[in-house]
Amino acid sequence: MKKIIFLTIFALFSISCLFAQLSLVRLDDGSTIENNAVLTFYTEYNLEFVLTNNGGDEIGVYLEALNIERPSGSTMEWCFGEQCIDDMEEGARYPTGGPFVLESGASTPNGNHFLHRINGTTGIATYVLKFYEATDPDNYIQFTYKYDESSAIEELNSKSKISIYPNPSKNFLYIQCNDLGKNYQISIRNIIGKEIKVIDVDNSKETVKIQTDDLSSGIYLYSIIADGEFIETKKLIINK
Repeated sequence: MKKIIFLTIFALFSISCLFAQLSLVRLDDGSTIENNAVLTFYTEYNLEFVLTNNGGDEIGVYLEALNIERPSGSTMEWCFGEQCIDDMEEGARYPTGGPFVLESGASTPNGNHFLHRINGTTGIATYVLKFYEATDPDNYIQFTYKYDESSAIEELNSKSKISIYPNPSKNFLYIQCNDLGKNYQISIRNIIGKEIKVIDVDNSKETVKIQTDDLSSGIYLYSIIADGEFIETKKLIINK
């Protein structure tokens, strides 16, 4: 009897694995966006992504903005599949001409992204976004893109009493220090651990601007050193 139950459960599990499963990966750091994740940015950040059909059958996929809360005048520029639009409407599903077809094992093309444009506005913006299979809405990925410029302030609570922002960065970084009594250094290494850049922080200034023109787009690690003592290591993303 136990054997029959086991075989039945195994068969049901095997059948479920045949159904299409969607996966969503962000290109800036290669991480998977999990269901109900909240991604917070404090700059106008171009979130590039790849949506993949990991199932065994061809499927059609829609994108829908389930909820939008944002300052009047701000917009969400985006590209999904082969359609790009300067803004999206709450409750509308895209592409407007029908679902984007993904063959088994296929992914969306390069250039697919979300980008909140503040357009001179201030305030928090949130977009609850959902990708789902047209014929099976239970096969979906849902997450929140959040713009909150005040979130950068949270970095000031670091135990090293030093913060680096914006992160992700483009051409420059600000290093802010709340402990002018120590000599700080920032060591930047690539993802395989090779030291690329060492920055001596001027301990007579609370905020120092550092150019990053010499760093190409990618993921780096930066270590904070205070008076010769290692404090912590964090991830730095350069996105040009």
